Amino acid sequence: MLRLNKAYLGAGKQYGDTRSRQTIAAHELGHALGFCHKNPSPYGSLMAPHLYDMSSNAEPTSRDRRNYHALWG
Repeated sequence: MLRLNKAYLGAGKQYGDTRSRQTIAAHELGHALGFCHKNPSPYGSLMAPHLYDMSSNAEPTSRDRRNYHALWG
């Protein structure tokens, strides 16, 4: 079960919209898989340190996929 911090991600909060919650959940899953924050320039990544630098569709970018395969095969 995944629980989100309602102080920021609850309905009506700063990141309470569905897109933000999905993107943040995908980013945190990346940490669970062993990924650290990535510099967002010049390529986007779900592992960027700030929400506004992450992929807006909450899906891994080609950079994220390459990093996954480099780490996990």
